[in-house]
Amino acid sequence: MDIPRIIEFQKIGSQEIGYISVAEPKGELPFSVKRVYWVYGTPENSERGNHASKTGKQVLVLVSGEAEVILENSEGKVITFKLSDPNTGLYVPPLHWKQIRLSEKAIILSLASTEFDESDYIRDYKLFKSFVAVQRR
Repeated sequence: MDIPRIIEFQKIGSQEIGYISVAEPKGELPFSVKRVYWVYGTPENSERGNHASKTGKQVLVLVSGEAEVILENSEGKVITFKLSDPNTGLYVPPLHWKQIRLSEKAIILSLASTEFDESDYIRDYKLFKSFVAVQRR
């Protein structure tokens, strides 16, 4: 089973000049990027996500602020990740129910393995549980 994990990106620079971090499919990323999007302008304690992808993979990078990402895999195991450092990313494999709690004005960037396809999303938790139960058989 593909498992969620923190990816640490190379941090180049110093406090005096600032930093740059790079994510490359032949390096830190476990897939080629087909889509990039970001969420911003979030109100205090807003929640995003509440869905799973059937086939899509993503790496979430917190550009600014803080986030708590709660993932549930197909076997019901729940893992919580705290994101606050822009030189790390969270790899989210397919078939993980995702909830993201963002601090006020947080900016979270998603590097996705697929282009947007609504049919790849499961947006109802009960349907997610049914879908993964069938997949385990």
